[in-house]
Amino acid sequence: MEACALNPDNADMRTCLGIAYAMNYDVYRSMDALEEALRIEPDNFFAQLKYAELLFRLKIMDRAEAETSTALSLAGNNWELSLARRQLLEIRQLRRKGLTRPFWTKSLKAPAIGFLVLLLGISWMYVVWK
Repeated sequence: MEACALNPDNADMRTCLGIAYAMNYDVYRSMDALEEALRIEPDNFFAQLKYAELLFRLKIMDRAEAETSTALSLAGNNWELSLARRQLLEIRQLRRKGLTRPFWTKSLKAPAIGFLVLLLGISWMYVVWK
């Protein structure tokens, strides 16, 4: 934290801080630090890759895949290229298995009404049979 205060424009320090926060399960601070690193230096491969990895671990697969693809385009050597490709492969494998977070785009109105009708029917039957 002190190193980041002494070097506020150093993206590598922010990336390391983001990794440290992630290892301590402090997701929000980690995300803030990595986003700040990307704001300072948008072409930083490791900041991009670690931000994508954090999203991957949080199972936000759409954004993780997009951010990893960006990191793949920023790779400067074969080692960085292999890291990004491996992470992209893992993301795509998890997507195929269906281990992503569900999207809550469907309305729950119909199941709620059905459940209410079922409860009313059971209550009515209880009253009639007594």
